[in-house]
Formats: sequence, structure tokens, C-alpha cells
Amino acid sequence: MSALGLFFVLGQNNTDESTSPQEKNEGSIFVLPDKLNIKFAEEIPTPNNPCYSLEVEQHIKENRAEFSQITESETHAGEIILQKYNPPLEINRGSTENMQVALTIDTGTGGSYGIDEILQIARHYDVYLTFFLTGCWVLENPELTQKIFTEGHSIGNHSLTHRNLADASDEAVMREITETERILQETLGIKSPFFRKPHYAGGERITNMLGELGYISVQGYPDFGDTGGWRSSSTSQEVLNNIKQKTAPGAIWVLHNLSPSDLGSFEDIVRFHLEEGYKLIGVEKLLP
Repeated sequence: MSALGLFFVLGQNNTDESTSPQEKNEGSIFVLPDKLNIKFAEEIPTPNNPCYSLEVEQHIKENRAEFSQITESETHAGEIILQKYNPPLEINRGSTENMQVALTIDTGTGGSYGIDEILQIARHYDVYLTFFLTGCWVLENPELTQKIFTEGHSIGNHSLTHRNLADASDEAVMREITETERILQETLGIKSPFFRKPHYAGGERITNMLGELGYISVQGYPDFGDTGGWRSSSTSQEVLNNIKQKTAPGAIWVLHNLSPSDLGSFEDIVRFHLEEGYKLIGVEKLLP
């Protein structure tokens, strides 16, 4: 199968119709909610995520009983999508037929700073996001991982330690993928069928290995979804301007919770898209 503009990641909202806030009150004038104006730190606190233990605590596993119906639904959806798109496959852009964009959040192995605020903004504007999580991050933040999932957002595998897979042996690559798969299964009860390569590295070799393990590789668009926010010299205004200039139907933007400029511009990014008539949706809604 060619690298089509397709994407699907598990998320509670994927059984709903793709409706924007503008459509929820048909026939009425849409008005954006008041701006929250959440203040983020200019310097992100140094994370403490050593990942010394790879074991998910028992009480976290037991918590899954509280959202077992969501887990069952998403497991079934993931199986269907893999049957349909038959990896190996790497995709970058969603369907361009509608005014729809996906905002994705990469956590790396750093701390949880900013995630609660991102979720608050998503609730305020009734939008859905996709989170690519490393196994070490999930181990350090299991309750927060479950909160992301149960609030309807999508989850993807982002390796165990966020290492550059291009420089890793096949055995090491397999461990990075499968250990995170196990951790997500024990924390959420799901196996996400999607993977984002750390540093976008590894090329066709990693895409093919992912296919053997039942994963679709997902990058971003435009310019690999790069907001520029990861650069230490970037500002929130520069990130916002970049997205305003380049966003388009089917865009998959890649933001980072430990980027001060990504966090500082996040609410304005959401507001801009809604003002322009875009629907901000989980990536699974970008399927044609």
C-alpha cells in the first residue's frame, strides 16, 4: 500500500461524528469561549524520569476496570484498522477533503509539565488531541496516562526511551517498541496500532520492523509537522505564526509538552483553527 494520507489512533472519541463546536448548535452563531490565558513557565522544570523500573504498579492495572468498556471498544477499532491498512505503512498527512487538522503531543521521556493545562484547554474548547507517549513517561505518569485516555484523547507508542532508532540494533529497536506496548497494555488495556519514530529517524528499516509488529508509522505534515517549538531560541509567537502560515486540511502538527513556546502558543493555536473553520480532531478522524 502506498503512503496515503491516512491515520488512525485509538481514542474514546472515535465513535462520535466529527463535529466542530460550530456545528454543535446548528443554526446559531458560533462564539468562541472566553480565553483561559493559562500562564506557563518560561523555563520548563527539569524532569525527573529515570525509568529505573519497567514494572507497572498493581493498583494501576486494577484501575483499568473503571474504563473497561472504552478499552474494549478501542481494541476492536484498532484491530479493524490494521486489517484495513495492512502495514508496513508510513503516513504523514490526513485526508484533505474536509477542514480538519490534528494536534499531536509528544512527551519524550521528560516530565509531565503542561499536560494538565493542555487537557484543560482541550476540554474548554471541546477538541480532541493525540498523545504519543514513551514507555518511560507512562511509567512515571500512569494516572495521567489513564486520564488522557478516559477524556477521549488518542494514544500512540513513541518508543521506550526516545532513543534514535537509526543507530540501534534490531534487537534494541524491538525492545523499544515491545516494552512500551506491554506498558501501555498494562496501563490502559490497549495496544495502539500506531507509532511515531523518535527524532523521525530510522527510515524504511524501522517502518518495516513496525509493520512486522503490527504498527503503522506516523509522522506529521507540513514539514514533518514541525512547529519549531523544540528550538531553544523559538518564541510562542513564532510557533503560532508558523502554524498560521502553513496549516492546511489534513495537517498533523507535532507539539511537545516540554517546549515553552509550544505550550505558550497552544491555546492560540486552538483558537486560530476554530476561528478559521477547522475541526480539531483526534487523528483517527482524518481517515477518508
